[in-house]
Amino acid sequence: MPGAALVYSLQPDAPGRSQNQRLGLGVDGYLQVTSSARGVELVGPDGAVDIPVTVTNVGGRTVDVPTLRLTAPHGARWAQPDPVTAPGWTCGPPQPSYEPGPGGDTVVCTGARLLAGSDLQVSARLVKNGMSEHGDLGTAELAIETPGVDGPFPAAKVGVTALPYGTDPTPTPSVTPTPMPSVTPTPTPSVTPTPTPTPTPSVEPTPTPSVTPTPTPSVEPTPTPSVTPTPTPSVTPTPTPTDSPTPPPTPRYSTPAGGYAVTEIGAPLLTCTTRGSGDTCAAVLAGTSDSDDVSLTPLNAAGGDSVSSSATLDLPAGRQVAWAGLYWASNSVHPRANPLPTVDRIEVRPPGAAAYAPVTGRVTVLAQHGSGRPSEFQAFADVTALVSQHRGGVWSVADIAELREGSLVDAYAGWALVVVYADASGGQVAVHDTPLRVADVTGPSLTVATQPGGSTRVGVVAWEGDRGLRGDQLLLDGFPLTPKRAGAAVGSPDNAFDSTATGYAFPNSLLVDAKGFSRVTTAGSTATLTPTSAAPDDDDYVVGVVTVETRPAAR
Repeated sequence: MPGAALVYSLQPDAPGRSQNQRLGLGVDGYLQVTSSARGVELVGPDGAVDIPVTVTNVGGRTVDVPTLRLTAPHGARWAQPDPVTAPGWTCGPPQPSYEPGPGGDTVVCTGARLLAGSDLQVSARLVKNGMSEHGDLGTAELAIETPGVDGPFPAAKVGVTALPYGTDPTPTPSVTPTPMPSVTPTPTPSVTPTPTPTPTPSVEPTPTPSVTPTPTPSVEPTPTPSVTPTPTPSVTPTPTPTDSPTPPPTPRYSTPAGGYAVTEIGAPLLTCTTRGSGDTCAAVLAGTSDSDDVSLTPLNAAGGDSVSSSATLDLPAGRQVAWAGLYWASNSVHPRANPLPTVDRIEVRPPGAAAYAPVTGRVTVLAQHGSGRPSEFQAFADVTALVSQHRGGVWSVADIAELREGSLVDAYAGWALVVVYADASGGQVAVHDTPLRVADVTGPSLTVATQPGGSTRVGVVAWEGDRGLRGDQLLLDGFPLTPKRAGAAVGSPDNAFDSTATGYAFPNSLLVDAKGFSRVTTAGSTATLTPTSAAPDDDDYVVGVVTVETRPAAR
């Protein structure tokens, strides 16, 4: 047991007083493993999904070589050569699984040393084995082994379901080819209410799930007007996003072809103050406590006149900037500011610049004060030329419209920079920026362009998503996406909008999200993206920007 000790007593030979001594046993660290995913879905013949995994050293000493043993269910396999994506981790080749287990191949991965009391977030990529199986494949097991500690070892178990192209693996009655008694050619009152050879609406079969648009021997033995299976809208299967796609809306920007990547960075323009006996602001910013325990106040950390903050843009050297958009938003505009707050203006200081320069954008008003002044808004400015000139490094933004003063609750203010750049290994990129407010179980959806069997990465800029509130998801054709965090870490699909802004100095960016999600395989040429908010916490938020980078299926 970690932290164990032996207490023994020393009794002197001569008369005197005995003493108790405590001797630590020095047990090596003890590892545990968990996954935030209760179940995952593999779509298409080569569908893949990243399973989030957290490895925790609950012992009293460092573990030098943690070992993660991954066992796949039948019908799935672990991606090769390295299913685990984290610095310092390497994986061996697949090998037959040991018993007991879910039955598929096993891969053993070893990682870098893990300090006592620390944890590491990694992801393990699971891939479907072709089209041979679909439905419930069983369970993927992710077991962690501690050197020098005998098993059985702790294991996280995640249910795995395989889906064909589309979102429903079970054929619906309306498209089943099995002949049913109700379409027999024998005339009955239900099929031929009036004996007339001329087809009219009165003698067309009433659409039922058993009628199929494909002629079969059971429905066409003797051609007669009453049983002619002429295709009509009444027997057309209900359209789905797969077989009757809705055209995606026109994006703010899209690349003409593949060969591009996209990144999102951002930062808040509010910071926290401790309220009552709640947790400290430092704990909230570190991501170990919830922002509901603090009040917020305007932040001026980068030399602005009133508010300012910075974030770091990581842009590969030599890559052409195709497009860049700057976004800023707030729900805390001062209701009585004089003069009227200029929500369409902001100050920007690029990397290497000595001073701020004004940028003017286009404003979308999301809510208004009683006076008609905007109380909540999102603004956009095209800054492609500015980013092309100054490229990567520390970007600072300042002096958003005058904000309310004092301690603010349920408030947000922040900014984000979205950059599309050339990348030979990238795909086709689209940027959508019509704000989507999520205040109910299911928010408004967005149709996005994808590639059949291809790989899709979704990114977002969002406002008011709380790290401490769970139940919010971002669904792509019903599949919950896994949010990325700093480095190789991943968040929880059940807390998709968790105040994570790439490039910001702190893990908790205080109700500002600017980040990507783990890649998934898509089935058709379009997919439906739906943000949701559900129990237990019903997080309300605004999705301000959606980026989609899609690559064709591997050949």
